[in-house]
Amino acid sequence: MIHETTHTNGHSWRMGTFLFGATLGAVVALLTAPRSGREIRGQLRDSAQRMKGTMRRMKDKMGRAPEKIRDTGSKVYEQVRHTVGRTIPPS
Repeated sequence: MIHETTHTNGHSWRMGTFLFGATLGAVVALLTAPRSGREIRGQLRDSAQRMKGTMRRMKDKMGRAPEKIRDTGSKVYEQVRHTVGRTIPPS
């Protein structure tokens, strides 16, 4: 159980680091581009909205993952149980 929590936290940390780096890179690119302040603010606002939508979709997918894993595990278990039941002769 501890190993699973550590793995999940490590994954979250890597994802957070990636998103921070991507955001920082986007901000630096926008601030160094030869554009007006109004254009840059508009681009930052648009980027923030896209990032918000992306994060919401990722959160939804991650929230459904345990249920999908459990369902798949149950299906595999039933298939194995059925197969083993057919191949092992009764005593």
